[in-house]
Amino acid sequence: MAGIPVATLRVWERRYEVVGPARAASGQRLYSPLDVERLVLIKQLVDMGHAIGTVARESLQALRTLAAVRGGRGVDVPPSAARAATSSLVVVGRSLARRLAEGNGRRAMAWAGAHVVATFGDLPQALAVLNGSTAGGRAGTLPPAADVLLVQLASLQPDAAEQVLQLADGWPAGSQVPRMAVVYGFAAEPVLQRLRDAGVELFRAPLAAHDLHELLAPSGHASGAPSAAPLLRSPAPPHRFDDEALAHFAAASSTVACECPRHVAELVMQLSAFEAYSTDCTSRSPADAQLHAYLADVAGSARALFEQALERIAVAEGLAMPHARGTTS
Repeated sequence: MAGIPVATLRVWERRYEVVGPARAASGQRLYSPLDVERLVLIKQLVDMGHAIGTVARESLQALRTLAAVRGGRGVDVPPSAARAATSSLVVVGRSLARRLAEGNGRRAMAWAGAHVVATFGDLPQALAVLNGSTAGGRAGTLPPAADVLLVQLASLQPDAAEQVLQLADGWPAGSQVPRMAVVYGFAAEPVLQRLRDAGVELFRAPLAAHDLHELLAPSGHASGAPSAAPLLRSPAPPHRFDDEALAHFAAASSTVACECPRHVAELVMQLSAFEAYSTDCTSRSPADAQLHAYLADVAGSARALFEQALERIAVAEGLAMPHARGTTS
């Protein structure tokens, strides 16, 4: 369900204590739904480039926030809310429909509280129903209450991309346009960008288990446009260093060959400046205020991570740490 090889999972459990599953009398590990969600999020973050050691012991809420910010798709939905939700899906592609009805797909559907309300063999068939006719000459309609439209295409060509957008544009009047997602095998970058610009989510086949969870998770998408970026759940940590101390540290690199101390110190200063800039911009319209509050939180979180990196660099390079904010030499 988490898409993690057994050998990898055992190493993560032993070395990093990612989860502590209960044990049956026979010694078999018993993973709870929260254990599974935790492992799915950790696998997702590791795939994004996080080192396992940096995320292994984070709280579940911190993992959700990191995944939402780094992933750029969807919103933070607790598993209890996800299981209580009822997402209706329209699926275009018989093999994708079968995947959702079996194995990991069936489990992911149950986790998301999702159910399929209509299945079509291909895009032309779905468009024919949308236009009020079928290949057999019978009138048909697409379900107006669908939350998600999933399309599977082995080859995503320009004409197929336009058909996907036609489905969105022609959805029954008076109903909400569903969240659009395409699972594809091969495609040219301009075609993918055309769909991204229209708010369509893209997943490369074959789907991994964590892709299925992301694809099926309830989302705040509406009218075919991406959802608003979620605000972080907690404020960024306070600043540890002021600009004067950072500038002094940047000039104290131990070797000419390694300029990491200078680069990281400058990054901390730049992130601090952008954090302050975004905070100052939060007094405009409500939508603009929410966006800049989010940007300020992201910049602050990134700044705190680079402050930690600066401390590690100082130790590795034998440099004196910058003076903490509020202290003097």
